Amino acid sequence: MRKIIIPTAIVAVMFTSCNKYEESNPIDLGQLPTVTLSGNVYADLDETTPSLEYAPAGTEILVSIPYADYDANNASGGNHTISATIGEEGRYSVNIPVVSSGVTATISFADFIRDVKKQNSVGQQETTPKRFICNDISVSIGSGTGQGSRILVNAQYTSNAVDPNASTSIANPTHTVEVSGKIEYGNSDTTVTSIPEGTTFIAVITLTDPDGRTYKTTTTVSTGAAGTYRIQTPMVERGTASIKLDGEAFWIFLDVYTGKRALYRYVLNTSIGGIYNTPTHTNRDISYTRSTKINDID
Repeated sequence: MRKIIIPTAIVAVMFTSCNKYEESNPIDLGQLPTVTLSGNVYADLDETTPSLEYAPAGTEILVSIPYADYDANNASGGNHTISATIGEEGRYSVNIPVVSSGVTATISFADFIRDVKKQNSVGQQETTPKRFICNDISVSIGSGTGQGSRILVNAQYTSNAVDPNASTSIANPTHTVEVSGKIEYGNSDTTVTSIPEGTTFIAVITLTDPDGRTYKTTTTVSTGAAGTYRIQTPMVERGTASIKLDGEAFWIFLDVYTGKRALYRYVLNTSIGGIYNTPTHTNRDISYTRSTKINDID
């Protein structure tokens, strides 16, 4: 009996809008209506049975939507990102802010490694470690939105044997190294300050081993006191890694020349490179960049 394959093609969805939200410049994403993307994620964790199993609970998911989808006049680039995790029975759910002109959301799934049940050549059951990867899924939420609507998007992982000598393009992490530093933002024309404790952002980590094979994973990072952060980064002997950081926040900015305050959107869109196989990488300090003004306060 063949296992059921769940297609992961591009999904296009059209809605009839109950309440239109026209684009403006700037847009406070927190005030927009939302559409829920949800579904189940599957993986073949037991090759001795004809059915698929659910992907492990706790596996990270990252959804990104270009800022240009929300504001056609946006010149800063970047994406609005939302993180989630797979729950029990492979289920996930993410709320996506939408505008009347439509948005395109890209869902990315973190890799994972699991022991897979299989039969050997003499019919005996054994387990083999395999790395599971899942292709990104693009979801086009069409013109017009329905507040509270739900879109079903299922996904399926594929697997590769975890063997450092195998002919595969995927690296096999053996341990982690710690990358740390502090994060600041400009709160006026003349001063900078640490971002608040508990601010979260997305870290996309890419490891490259000595043979040029890569491993990619995504994690959510939350800052500590005084804007400090720590990221446990997968590593191999003689490997290198880089981290792409992506986040957004809303903070008050003071124009010292006019004495006026305003609420601004700040974005984190930077990379950390030169990460090698040493236990710690400290003082990797980074900053959020001030972007569009949301509204005046004074």
